[in-house]
Amino acid sequence: MRLKTVAGAVLGALIACSLCALPVALAEEAVPGGSAPVIQDPSEVEPNPVPAESYKGSSFAVGGADYKVTKISASAIDKGSCEAQLTRFTGSGSSFKIPATVTYTAGGYGPVKLKVTSIAKNAFNNAKGHKLKFVTIGENVSSIGDAAFKGCKKLTKITMKGTALKSVGPNTGSNNTKKLVKLKKKWKKCTAFNAVPRTCKIVVPQPQGINFGPVENVRQLVGHAGFKGVVSW
Repeated sequence: MRLKTVAGAVLGALIACSLCALPVALAEEAVPGGSAPVIQDPSEVEPNPVPAESYKGSSFAVGGADYKVTKISASAIDKGSCEAQLTRFTGSGSSFKIPATVTYTAGGYGPVKLKVTSIAKNAFNNAKGHKLKFVTIGENVSSIGDAAFKGCKKLTKITMKGTALKSVGPNTGSNNTKKLVKLKKKWKKCTAFNAVPRTCKIVVPQPQGINFGPVENVRQLVGHAGFKGVVSW
């Protein structure tokens, strides 16, 4: 009688263990490889396994032009100081506006705003660019590459939304008159505006008070880059 009681207890324990293991076995069968999934806290998941710097040099197209990422990092994304260069005009029509910023999707970082700070060499020196009559240059553009507008014989007006321009081709400028005189002695001729007609006009923002430095800076820079027209506000 005592033997039957012990055997019954052992049998009951075995059945209980089998029932406990059943959910685990089902979970193992439901997952490839036979292991149950590990549920991870979303806050522990690394959202950006690729460094932001790896996107530097990436090319993308926005609104009638090709661009290249020239400055990007995690800190620059946080500060809103990432930058891009307009590398080639691909649009159609007689007018084009270079925006102050463009948006680029940088993987896990999502949409990132990039300031358009430069225009590449030969950017508008192509069949489509040569048809342009009106161009607006965004407020963040500080550099224009050599031959950027070369051959644009139909250009009538170039509107600059800001006074950030500091270099055209190999030449750099300065809003300080004394520094500008010294820099001019080292300037080299470039072809950024070669063949742009004399009737073309570059319009810059109106000077603040009596500070004509930014206007003079632009006039001197474009003048050494083949521009023969008028610079005014």
